[in-house]
Amino acid sequence: MRGYERLRPGDVLFLDAESDRNAMQIGVCLVFEGARVSSSGRLAPDPDALIGLLEARLRRFPRACERLAATPIEGRPIWIRDADFDPRRHVRYARLEPDTDDAALRARCAEFLTEPLDFAHPLWMILVLEGLASDRFALVVKAHHCLADGVAGIEILSALLGPTSGEVSVPPPVASKEAAPSWPRLMLADAIDRASDLSALGPHALTAIRRPREFAGRLFDRAISQSIGFLRILELSRTPASPTALDASVGTARSLEWIETELARIREIQRRRGGTVNDIVVGTLAIALGRYLDASGIPREEQAAMVVRVAIPVNRRAPRDRDSIGNQIGLIFAALPIAELDPLVALDKTRIVLAAAKASHTGDAMDFVLDLAEWTPRPITRAVTRFAANRLRPANLVVTNVPGPAQPLDLLGARLLAAYPIVPLIPGHALTIAVLSYAGRLFWAFHADPDAIPDLQRWSKEVQRAFEDLHAAALRR
Repeated sequence: MRGYERLRPGDVLFLDAESDRNAMQIGVCLVFEGARVSSSGRLAPDPDALIGLLEARLRRFPRACERLAATPIEGRPIWIRDADFDPRRHVRYARLEPDTDDAALRARCAEFLTEPLDFAHPLWMILVLEGLASDRFALVVKAHHCLADGVAGIEILSALLGPTSGEVSVPPPVASKEAAPSWPRLMLADAIDRASDLSALGPHALTAIRRPREFAGRLFDRAISQSIGFLRILELSRTPASPTALDASVGTARSLEWIETELARIREIQRRRGGTVNDIVVGTLAIALGRYLDASGIPREEQAAMVVRVAIPVNRRAPRDRDSIGNQIGLIFAALPIAELDPLVALDKTRIVLAAAKASHTGDAMDFVLDLAEWTPRPITRAVTRFAANRLRPANLVVTNVPGPAQPLDLLGARLLAAYPIVPLIPGHALTIAVLSYAGRLFWAFHADPDAIPDLQRWSKEVQRAFEDLHAAALRR
């Protein structure tokens, strides 16, 4: 056994994008009802009970007990067992002022997300916040994006938070002191690993010899889809997104706002206008952004000449990789109809541009680039990633929409009321938007640099108003 696992190219991408100003950390703020969930009468779980729960349920995800290292020969990032892993190191408690409101909660979450993770240990942390109004408490969970994408993060959370069924039986913590692989063992395993990569090409060569027509057909299909994707990426690079207030060289401060809507109301829009939940989410944002820019001094006539794009991560997991963590996502890019005044027309146009984006094969082209990165020296891939992140502007805004659990969840008997997802700012972007469905509701979180977007609350209100107007227009029709 080699004793380590290489990071996928998609994971390395987020590792290389890390900087002092852009911590590549995904997170979620989980708000729980005020049931008394500890033997001492506290409104938050006892530390020992929470640690015991983590010990029991994280065994499904060995990556949560591993830390980053590098191969001796090529310096490629790898996961190895953290010999000193202790879940207590990854859980902190804090008591807020009595009856703290959601504004103070958002401020504490934003502050927590700016704190760097310790790369000498597994790259995740949990902050337990007590003292919320209505006797609630919150868990703020964060992890480095190289550890998991949004889909994998929801899988992990669903495993940690069991279905609502009363108290959870928690086994005592079990210490694990498994030794990490030694340097000579890593060097030998690294050499064998590279040889295995080369030998894996053998079956493809045999297929080409034995079934040349089948092999050529597969190669042709893949080449066509990747070529279409590259042409689309070339088009994006030749027509970069127009500069807006959303594009900025961000600092280290962060702010958060969030809203929620009922999924039943989104279903009503779907029944009358068609489309997916994602179409309605992005259509709502297009309406809100046009109004936001209008109020900021950019009239609709100017907006009609602008190219304002969103980048949307899409899940590219194969069925056999459904439960695997790590990053297995691609990106699609779509120009928003921000100048459209009629909410229903804006939604219809959004559906069209999103359908075209899905058919653009940009994900296939990105897969090819990431596969190529496996054979490219690390200094080159790191430099290319940072250049692309800081110089190119294919989109103004990242919007991610992740389906979450449909059934209510609980933590040691306390029901989960709300789940607000948080994705990091990437270089050159002052705002990111994450949307998560849970138990019949849709939770929207807006993560921004307050120096670039000081009026984030106004933006969140525009989104809420845009959805209300879209819903009312759909019902009228």
